[in-house]
Amino acid sequence: QVILMSGGTTNLELARLMPDHFPLTIFTPSLPVALQLLEHPNIETIFVGGRLSHEAQIALGGDTLNTLAQVKADVCFLGTGYLDVQEGLTEFDWEVVQLKKSMIRASKRVVALTISEKLCSIQRFKVCDTESIHTLITELPPDSPTLGGFQKIGLEII
Repeated sequence: QVILMSGGTTNLELARLMPDHFPLTIFTPSLPVALQLLEHPNIETIFVGGRLSHEAQIALGGDTLNTLAQVKADVCFLGTGYLDVQEGLTEFDWEVVQLKKSMIRASKRVVALTISEKLCSIQRFKVCDTESIHTLITELPPDSPTLGGFQKIGLEII
């Protein structure tokens, strides 16, 4: 299976928890995620390079977007900063928006990982509509009232 993983602390934790026995190919523009994936012997890690952001420690820019345009991933695990039922997935950094849009276009399925504090929040730049996300993974139980709107639009909640 081919997987795309964005950056962030939630995806870093997912990379740490990946089972060692699954033979996977994972593309990531996140330097910390790539380094964590190297701990798993059966995971082929492909770092999607470009200009590294000091703050986010992810590759950004034209080289990164061009590489992602050539990838056909089965699943994208997208770290989520701001997710709202009506406004969708938003970010405060224009280059991060372009990166996430490219990752979504390159993937058959999109899984958003977020902590509950980031739900029902909005930033100034739109990444995608909520309907572009297939699955939401959060620490809240699926029957939490906070998740009701997401369930109504058919988002799978884990």
